[in-house]
Amino acid sequence: MITDSQIFPPEYNIFQKDRNCSGGGVLVAIKDTYITTALRELQTDCEIVWCKLELIGHNAIYLSSYYNPKTSNENGYLELEKSLTRANNIKNDLIIMAGDFNLLSWGWKTKTLTPTNIQHKFTDILDDHGLQQMVEEPTRELPFRQETSRSCRRGKFDTINVDSGVPQGSVLALRLTYMK
Repeated sequence: MITDSQIFPPEYNIFQKDRNCSGGGVLVAIKDTYITTALRELQTDCEIVWCKLELIGHNAIYLSSYYNPKTSNENGYLELEKSLTRANNIKNDLIIMAGDFNLLSWGWKTKTLTPTNIQHKFTDILDDHGLQQMVEEPTRELPFRQETSRSCRRGKFDTINVDSGVPQGSVLALRLTYMK
């Protein structure tokens, strides 16, 4: 078994959900200078992990990492909705969701899609939970695939930057600047 300390620098708190089968899983890594807590009660039967980040003088931030392995995995979106419903029961806090939603026919900038039930369901999930798209450009480029690793959030941030320089497809790093 490989431990977190063998992969990640020791100054990070790691929140992860590994797959039951081959492959990776999802994770959120936060510097240990911040107060963080795992939120297992928000997890559902999909590839999602949640943690709470507490900042002095600000509302807590609920961070999640989500992965939907297939474009036709409607159950993954239904479980995502359950998870977001649980998160939305927490009042006065901010939600940031990052991940790979595998919605190849979704136009992030125009908010248009090729009509299918799954894409309509995803649109409803975003609207129902007050989430809005923040990252509108692909975070990695692969031949014959439109990448959909994105972040959605509810709250007030002046910038969300996607860090470059990480291996393709392995990490989406967000640097957040909170508006005062």
